[in-house]
Amino acid sequence: MTQAGELITRVAKALQDPEYTRWTMKEMLEWLSEAQIAVARTPGAYPVVKHAPLKKGTRQILPEDAWSLLTITRNFDEEGTPLYPVRIVPRVLLDACEPDWHRQAETPIVENYIYDDRTPKEFYVYPPNDGTGIVELIYCGIPAPIESMETELVVDDTYIPPLVDYLLYRANAKETDYASGVQSAATFFSAYQQELSAAVTARGVITPNAALAGGSVNSNGSTE
Repeated sequence: MTQAGELITRVAKALQDPEYTRWTMKEMLEWLSEAQIAVARTPGAYPVVKHAPLKKGTRQILPEDAWSLLTITRNFDEEGTPLYPVRIVPRVLLDACEPDWHRQAETPIVENYIYDDRTPKEFYVYPPNDGTGIVELIYCGIPAPIESMETELVVDDTYIPPLVDYLLYRANAKETDYASGVQSAATFFSAYQQELSAAVTARGVITPNAALAGGSVNSNGSTE
């Protein structure tokens, strides 16, 4: 993986400020942290897979480093042995078929989960969990702040171009006293957005799911 210092050095050279006189190293690290968090919101840029213990009941909270849920795949036991798969269901269907599903007997095994994009930090499980269940979560992660030039980036190298464009956008945005700085900032921000759009488009073309029969792949790229 690329270290923060490699990318920042590249940007400093592009700005003709290799000694970090106009744009300090501290600023660059802060901007790179911003950039990595922004890029990580792109689907597929920073997926995190984690075995997560569940709380008692139906309502569950995602880990603190999660931005939104991608999927829940399966149950696990305490030894890490995979158990039964978990499937997503619409809440309206479960409410209609099992109106008392929040009050049913608690079990360690999850059969279904419910997710609402309007509350991205939480999800519900069915049946209610007894507090001993463990499931495999896959979610969009929030990268931790980059503290030093030696810190490795958590998004892969295919996202270096938009990261560079973001840093150049932030650096030029600092030059608001000059029309050229404002214009350059807008140009680099546009390039950053185009790079991310291109990455999403390319992923939709090269995915193995593209070979599946029509209707098997959902609009989010999954086959659930």
